[in-house]
This record gives sequence, structure tokens and C-alpha cells, in this order.
Amino acid sequence: MADTTLSQRLRAATEVIHQQTESLPFAARLMAPDLDRDTYARTLARMLGVIGPLEAAVTEADRDGALGFLPLPQAGSIVADLFRLGWDEGRVGGLPLAPLPPGLDITPAAAGVAYLLDGSLLGGRVVARRLRDSLGPEVAGSLSFHADDPAASQQWQLCRAWLDGLPADWADGAEAGALSAFTALRDWMAGAP
Repeated sequence: MADTTLSQRLRAATEVIHQQTESLPFAARLMAPDLDRDTYARTLARMLGVIGPLEAAVTEADRDGALGFLPLPQAGSIVADLFRLGWDEGRVGGLPLAPLPPGLDITPAAAGVAYLLDGSLLGGRVVARRLRDSLGPEVAGSLSFHADDPAASQQWQLCRAWLDGLPADWADGAEAGALSAFTALRDWMAGAP
């Protein structure tokens, strides 16, 4: 196991909870051919409630450059999509936020959170292709899933290279952070509309 990279370790450690999250009803609804705009918007709103706090934790960990890497921001894109779908600032600003376990804003744990956030871009691209089919061209350009963002196609490779270059003594903390972040995501999205 000495030849296992950190990104490989995190993938193995989070495989079960990742599958649990993908098997939640919200994921099936996003992929359904009869997805409607209202359900899509409510699902995005629920996602914002957990993505925003996770991004904030990573940003806090990097406030002095200690992390040395930031995942591609997603919360602002989700907000922009909600506005495009007819939501106003009051409705978006009043959305509930997921409670996060303590410690995700410290450096090794935040590396695991960054793994989840940038890894979610891969699945998001699959979702974006389905959105083109189910919701049409005006929603197909969804910013939330970075479908047409050239930076998103390179971000995962950059994240993996960064993770694999981190000091070995970060591995346990990064794994704990990834598992905690996935747990928060799974538990929060279990309540999605």
C-alpha cells in the first residue's frame, strides 16, 4: 500500500459513502428524463446549502496560503443558476445551510474537502449532459455543473496532482476530512426535494 497515492487512498476510503450519496433520490431525479425546472431549482438550492459551507471551510483553511490550493468555486455558480431559474435574492439568501462537523477548516482535513468538491465536477459534467436532454438549451448551459467551463476539465487533474504532492503526514487528516465532508453531503442531500 506504500505506492498508493493520496488521491487513490481518498477514493478507496470514500467509495462506499460516495455510492450511498449517488443512490439518494435527488440523484435519480436529476438524471430523470422528465425532470422539471422547479425540481431542478429546489435540488440546486439544497446543494447550495452544503456546497457553500464546504467551500467556506476550505477557504478558511487557506486564509494564509497554508493549503496552497483551492477547488473550483461552485456556490456562486449555483446562485447564478437559481437567479436564471427565477429565484430572487431574498429566496436564495434565506436558504438553510448544512451543519458541518468541526475541523473541516483546518489544513489536512480541508484537503479532503477539496477532494470532494473538485471530484464532484466529474459527476456534474454527466448531470449537465442529462440536463440538456431533459430541460432544454436554456438550462443546458447550467453554470452549477461547469459543463462548458474549460477550467473544469483540467481542475480534477490539478487537484489530484496537488493531493498526491502533499506531505505524507497529511494523509490521515485528509481522509478524515473527505469522509466527514461526504457524510455531511449525503446527510444533507437525503433531505432534498
